[in-house]
Amino acid sequence: MGYTFTIGNAVPQHSTEDFPYLSASWEVEPMEHPDAPDLPNDFSGKRNERSPSYSVWSDFLKEVGLYDLLMNERGFPVGGHPGCSGLTEEMADRISETRRKFEEKAVLPAGFEPFGHTGPAKCDYTLARLIWLDWWVRWAVDNCETPAISNI
Repeated sequence: MGYTFTIGNAVPQHSTEDFPYLSASWEVEPMEHPDAPDLPNDFSGKRNERSPSYSVWSDFLKEVGLYDLLMNERGFPVGGHPGCSGLTEEMADRISETRRKFEEKAVLPAGFEPFGHTGPAKCDYTLARLIWLDWWVRWAVDNCETPAISNI
């Protein structure tokens, strides 16, 4: 089990299924961008979606020091699960600074091993995830009317 995160412009999703009771939620639509990072063996490609397991996402955020920014006090992504949460310039700045510091100490190139790889790692998975997160959060904050991260 895991999350599917999408970063970009949030739009309201309306439901009239229980009319006359009305409800709405926010969702970020999947997209691809030609300038997005496309790291070796990354299933996300140039898309704004990423599907880590619960533990991979949690461990990643703890390792890079962003857990308090993107997870709530109950251990769920900000905005809930499923849910959606806005992104701010301050959040983007913090993620960018975290990436810069992490890149300074990286010894392996960002990316993922081919499926079925055994043996020592030749790529830095954490740096790859951080590059993806930084690029898409920055893109959303700079280009979207309602920059957000949603998860299902």
